[in-house]
Amino acid sequence: MQLRRWSARWRRVGLGAAVLLAACKRAPDAVEGRAGPISTASSPPLLSASAVSSASPPLPSALPPAGCTFDRGVSGALGGATAFLRVKRTGDALAGAYFYDDVTDDIPLAGRVEHETRFVLEESHSGAVTATFRGTCDGDGTLRGDWTSADGKARHAFILSVPSHVTIGTRRQRLNVRTTDFVPPDRSPFCELDRRFPVVLGLATGEIEREFQRTVLANTPASIRDEETVKHTRACKEDQQAGFGRILSTTGGFHVDFLDTHVLVLQTFGSTYATQSAHPSLNHGAGLFNVDVKTGRLLRIQDAVVSVDRLLHYALTSCSNDAGRALEFNSPAFSLRADGVGLVGTGYAYDDARLMFQGPVISYAALLREGLLKPDFAEAALWASTAPAASGASPCVSVWQPE
Repeated sequence: MQLRRWSARWRRVGLGAAVLLAACKRAPDAVEGRAGPISTASSPPLLSASAVSSASPPLPSALPPAGCTFDRGVSGALGGATAFLRVKRTGDALAGAYFYDDVTDDIPLAGRVEHETRFVLEESHSGAVTATFRGTCDGDGTLRGDWTSADGKARHAFILSVPSHVTIGTRRQRLNVRTTDFVPPDRSPFCELDRRFPVVLGLATGEIEREFQRTVLANTPASIRDEETVKHTRACKEDQQAGFGRILSTTGGFHVDFLDTHVLVLQTFGSTYATQSAHPSLNHGAGLFNVDVKTGRLLRIQDAVVSVDRLLHYALTSCSNDAGRALEFNSPAFSLRADGVGLVGTGYAYDDARLMFQGPVISYAALLREGLLKPDFAEAALWASTAPAASGASPCVSVWQPE
């Protein structure tokens, strides 16, 4: 088997985006920039990861006090929804944003600190103030006070605190725009965009949280985070805009593949369906990457193992069944787990979409036996207490058996 065949098909359009569209698509409300507490009881969240916080492990040591520095992000209940708020303090000035988990995109905030323990934050949309946060800051970074709408008709108490566990919120970007042009009866009169992005709180410092967000952005496929797509969705016209045509539907999201005190593994995926002349087009992207929970930096598999090619060969010859070895393993990515290294494909074409993010897991014990792990890896603690596997012992935590 030629193990490098997977690289040749990376740019093939497909990924089974029809599967992703079916799973992710639903007619979103036009809530871009929507301000104020929002009820989320109407439908269950599709890819919200905030529930991870209840099951995720605590950090290895107590977090240092945040004080009134507004250094780290905070979260908590606000008007019946969960809010995530991140601001930066410069002197007495405050600037940042907040969002409602799996409901809104960032809502801009600006304000100031008063008398060291009191603060005022104004939220805005299109330059107009829509609500105000007034409250106090506790020594542990907790913010408490009242949120009041600009017209004074709505008021909600809030307590937003620094999470004691790694907590992942979902910032959601949604558009649902009716086209201004004539639309034939067999076409949708709407252009839709619905994308979800992870926001991580509960890390040791605000700088690590910000580094984490930079890492996520840099390693998320461009097709998922592309701002040109937002621009063309807003335009929502039939003419050929920058070669895209009319964008009909864009979806994007993420999934937490693994999380412990060492590493967070994220899967990201997205697709855009657009008209181009008489023929529609489908563009997609998918990825999987590992982030160091202690630093917020990317963990690369080539820094963890002696040879990526040897690891790939070992995984596909030792931990895949006959059908698995016969298939192309398209655009492989690696995940660092508690018990071993997972190998998955991320670039399959439409007809192999069911194989997305599937693959074997090879034990650290077997990789130590084969001399494949580097002892100076930043998170070598993952296998520090593991002994090399005995000769003849199976290397597989799980065997890949494609459906």
